[in-house]
Order: sequence, then C-alpha cells, then structure tokens
Amino acid sequence: MLTTTDLEKLPGESLQERHLSRKVYAQPVDDAPEHFYTQDLQWDQEATHTNDNDSFMPLNRLAECVANGKIGSASPRFYGVMTDYLV
Repeated sequence: MLTTTDLEKLPGESLQERHLSRKVYAQPVDDAPEHFYTQDLQWDQEATHTNDNDSFMPLNRLAECVANGKIGSASPRFYGVMTDYLV
C-alpha cells in the first residue's frame, strides 16, 4: 500500500523544514501511526478529509481481510512517497 502522506510533524517544525525533511519511506504495518500528517498537503478538503485512516489508508481493513481469508496475504509494510517539494 502506498500513501503520499507523512508519518508525523515534529513539534515546532516549520513548513519549510517539513518539506526539506520529507523522504520516501517504508514502514511496518504494525507500527503505523494513529493519524498520518496531511496538514501541509493540498486537496479538496471540503469534499473529503484524512481524519479516518481506514478511509484512505485501510491497513486495518486489509488485516481483517487476511484474517477472514478474503485475501491470501498483505505486505508487512506500507510505503510513503512525497509528491511535492520546495527548492
């Protein structure tokens, strides 16, 4: 599974520092954050939100499908790829 969100924003970190530190990542599904950091990304925030991880990053639903035998397996990791950068 792939997302364009980030894992977290450090306290006191500026937006420019945030953009400069954004990296491609692979993260264990078992260590997924409760909420992904999306506040500095652009999308139609009136039409949708990212407050519910299962609505846009359904790691829990995939695990349930594996447990119920609906799918054979799921990757033990998810991946993050940032889509915009400041230069």
